[in-house]
Amino acid sequence: PPSATEAIEMPVVDAPQPPTTHNIASVADWQAFAAAVNGGAIADNANITADLDFDGVDYTPLYMYLGTIDGNGHKIKNVTIASSEDNQGLIRNASDGVTIKNLVIDSSCEITGGDYTGGFIGHAVGSGEIRFINCGNEAKIKGGKNTAGFIAAVKR
Repeated sequence: PPSATEAIEMPVVDAPQPPTTHNIASVADWQAFAAAVNGGAIADNANITADLDFDGVDYTPLYMYLGTIDGNGHKIKNVTIASSEDNQGLIRNASDGVTIKNLVIDSSCEITGGDYTGGFIGHAVGSGEIRFINCGNEAKIKGGKNTAGFIAAVKR
């Protein structure tokens, strides 16, 4: 250990950054948002300003999410998730404080997974609230145990 007179060099740690709000007017915007979230910005928010049509585009689910998605009355269309893995949905895993509002998953969407497959969220963990405000799910959802339209499983 250093003596009482020696200076201790402390590592420099970046301060946590506040969440960013992504304005999403296109599928490309959503893909950039998903890349940010899946890259570690799990509390970033989405402000959807147009219907998003994923026809012919591979959808990448948000792996872990803690932010707010405001659909502003818009729809997500033509999303296909075809997996045998557990915890499938637009968001695979969510935790405390997630809010999804004013968003509809259109009937053109189909989400297939293993256990814990949900339309919006596959698996929710933690002790905080997960809120859905003015949302709808018209998609076809197929999965193993605990398959549901909004959240497939909640673990507290």
